[in-house]
Amino acid sequence: MRCLEFRVKKENGEWRHVGVTVASGNCKAETFGQFSGMTDKNGGKIYEGDIIRIKNSFILGKPLIGKVVWESGGLVFKYMNPIHGGEGIAGLLLICNSEGEIIGNIFDNPGLLDVKV
Repeated sequence: MRCLEFRVKKENGEWRHVGVTVASGNCKAETFGQFSGMTDKNGGKIYEGDIIRIKNSFILGKPLIGKVVWESGGLVFKYMNPIHGGEGIAGLLLICNSEGEIIGNIFDNPGLLDVKV
């Protein structure tokens, strides 16, 4: 189960906290992925768990493949650094500013993360 919480200010000035609980029912709970509010270069909605390909990263000047994960209180793009082989993390704006493209997700296409770019 996952709870998404929001706050809203009422007309009388009070803050109200509301939540949406997502229960698994007939679904696999581990596959729930939150929408990032962003889209890829083709207009596809980017969700937690998506695998993204960036043909030319403005940070490294090289192609990147990574996944969208929830970390440190937000959704980020996590990738293997092609220069030193370590893990890198960037904000999701990297995807939008570098013409990122959704190529799959970690549940249906985990092998895409093993592809060398």
